[in-house]
Amino acid sequence: MSTALAELGIFSCAAGLFGVGLAAFARGLSAPPGPAILFAPKGATTAVAAAAAAQTVGDLGTALVPALFVAVGTISLHYVLLFCQSRAAFTTMAALHQEARSRGERGPDLGTVKYGQKHKGTLRADRSVGNLLEQLPPFFLSLISYALFVSANNAALLGWAWIGFRALYPFLFGHMPGLLLSTMPAYSIVWYMLGHAVYSAYVL
Repeated sequence: MSTALAELGIFSCAAGLFGVGLAAFARGLSAPPGPAILFAPKGATTAVAAAAAAQTVGDLGTALVPALFVAVGTISLHYVLLFCQSRAAFTTMAALHQEARSRGERGPDLGTVKYGQKHKGTLRADRSVGNLLEQLPPFFLSLISYALFVSANNAALLGWAWIGFRALYPFLFGHMPGLLLSTMPAYSIVWYMLGHAVYSAYVL
């Protein structure tokens, strides 16, 4: 079951990467030439200063659309590789368990296969920090993108929910499938925010 979930994650995130690539191709390089934010340098002409002053938040959002697609594509690839990492651990553990059963022995647990021999408390602490660091880039990108392109207030609510689910990780680590109560809702929040941000940016 764990291998199947990892494979589902690989294929769904790969589909997300393909989808955002199609959206980016269909939308094209729609930003105006130059930087996303117009600046009036010291000594600028009146026309340049007026153009900078007239820029709206909507103009900024439109200018950021092509870069948003690239960022979401990067996060999609990030998750593909994370799920590939998990699948490799699950398949290795299954093979080691089969070998151990043939010898009448007990196979290693998932923590030993993925992270080596560590004291359970140390491993829990290390993975709680490590997993959070792995998830921070996708979370921050999804949070900021959703706030910019969809709803700042709802981004805050979803962000607090994400923090709540992530805070469960140290207590659920080592208990499968219980750990999924922390990780899967947090993944879903990230992809919900990214999906809505991409759609809103695409229809601008």
